[in-house]
Amino acid sequence: MNTFSNEIGDIYRLKVPFDNIYTSVFFIKTDDKNILVDCATFKEDVDTCILPALQVLGYGISDIDILVLTVYHMLQ
Repeated sequence: MNTFSNEIGDIYRLKVPFDNIYTSVFFIKTDDKNILVDCATFKEDVDTCILPALQVLGYGISDIDILVLTVYHMLQ
């Protein structure tokens, strides 16, 4: 299982497999908000990668206050 790694301060990075590379998801904790930046590529990534990694940090999807999407890919 992939887990979030602490990048600096309260910023954590999760590398989600994508083809032969990866896409990054960031979890940022502030004094009063929890922010998730990007949510991988496929909806299955949420259940198989993001939620388990959040649980390791002691958080769940209901603990996310803000979701920031930086890119939208239309997959057909």
